[in-house]
Amino acid sequence: MTDSFVASVHVRWSDIDMYQHINHATMVTLLEEARIPSVDFTIGYEVRALGAPLDSKPSVIAETQLAAVHIKEQRLQRLSPAQRDYLQHWTR
Repeated sequence: MTDSFVASVHVRWSDIDMYQHINHATMVTLLEEARIPSVDFTIGYEVRALGAPLDSKPSVIAETQLAAVHIKEQRLQRLSPAQRDYLQHWTR
């Protein structure tokens, strides 16, 4: 990624098992919480431990697929070439 969006998401004690691991389903919920401040422009996610170098191996890699909706017509719509070019900037 050329530009990164960083969101701080606090892990609750109930998110962690007895081995100090985060359950896979819980990780999806945490990714959803991180997505909210990015206003859905982040397409790829890489999660690292707090303070870990940005070039270190991520603990989690995830992607989000967005569907564009025509608000007035309440239907899916294809992205224009300009919209695709803009969103391409945010992919890995």
